[in-house]
Amino acid sequence: MAPRVVRAVGGYGNRRNDVVISDNFATASSPRTVVYFGGDIQDLDEVMQQQPECHPFLFWSLENTVEIVQESFPNSRIVAVRPSRKQDVLYSCFDNFVLSSPQISPSAYSPNFHALQHLDLILSNLKQRLGIEGLEERDEEIILIGFSKGCVVLNQLVHDITAQCAVMHGACAPSEDRDGPRLLRTMREMHWVDCGHWGPVEFYVADPNLLTSLRDLRIEVHVVTSPYQTKNPARPDYLPQLQRFCDVCKELGVLKSHQHLFEHDKISIERHFQTLKEIKQ
Repeated sequence: MAPRVVRAVGGYGNRRNDVVISDNFATASSPRTVVYFGGDIQDLDEVMQQQPECHPFLFWSLENTVEIVQESFPNSRIVAVRPSRKQDVLYSCFDNFVLSSPQISPSAYSPNFHALQHLDLILSNLKQRLGIEGLEERDEEIILIGFSKGCVVLNQLVHDITAQCAVMHGACAPSEDRDGPRLLRTMREMHWVDCGHWGPVEFYVADPNLLTSLRDLRIEVHVVTSPYQTKNPARPDYLPQLQRFCDVCKELGVLKSHQHLFEHDKISIERHFQTLKEIKQ
């Protein structure tokens, strides 16, 4: 069976997102769910086939990417969250997860955009729609992957996590009886995979005051980069931000891996997409 598209899954307030789920979503024995946020160009296969600009990248459609990610996380449920809007056919806009304007996505990060609650409700409502009984919270594991533009969602989630922790008595230590989104207690890993975007905000969240919440929740950070981002002459601030992010995460003890791939290659969008095949647990 092929991955399946589930339309308009409800989340926070009136926000809705289409998702693509792996064919084992309802039957997987593993307690792990991997949530993927993709980059520009990536969309549903049927949509990409209708756009000539996307034809060279059909291999990287959301349906195909779900299967690629599952190769790195066998037996896990995979969910690819489709952006709520595309600008000029190619550019992914995750308006339901991060502040955006009609021309720019992302336009800013917010102290609390309710991205955390939105994702939490998407996962809960998706399982309800499919008739899947909830796992025991202590057994559930959520892994988040952002690729390219999709990393802006992870950045906003770091802001949301910190804000939510501050609301919950200023503490992030997991607790069985703590209120707040279930994700705060089930997230295990966050993967920034060749992060990049053209918005005015930073590429990586490097503020220790924000990243400390990941340490307190024992969330592991994994980073993958390629020359497509690190050697881009239009992004002189990229490498300093990347280094600062990795340094702070390392100091906090949350950085578990940083793979710099194709180091001696020229800038290549093909290599950029190939980083998706190198995601490690």
